[in-house]
Amino acid sequence: MVYTNTPPTGGIRGFGVTPGTYACEIQMNKIAERLRLDPWEIRFINAMKNGDELATRHKLDSVYLIENHAKTGGNNRPPIRK
Repeated sequence: MVYTNTPPTGGIRGFGVTPGTYACEIQMNKIAERLRLDPWEIRFINAMKNGDELATRHKLDSVYLIENHAKTGGNNRPPIRK
C-alpha cells in the first residue's frame, strides 16, 4: 500500500518538516495535472477517512475533512499555486 498524502514528519516546527511537506504538495499538484484532475480533487481522493489506519496501527475516528467540505458546498478551497 502506498500513501501519497501522509508524509512522515516530526514536531510541527522540526527541522525539515516545512520543506518536506512543500515537496509532497508540489508532487501532488504535478500528479493532479498529469491525471487532468483538479488539484483539490486528488487530495480528496487521498484524504484520510474515519476507520483508516495509520502506520502505527492507530485507527482514526474523528476525521471530518470531506464532511466539512461538503457542508460548505465546496466553496472553501484555498487557491492552489502553480
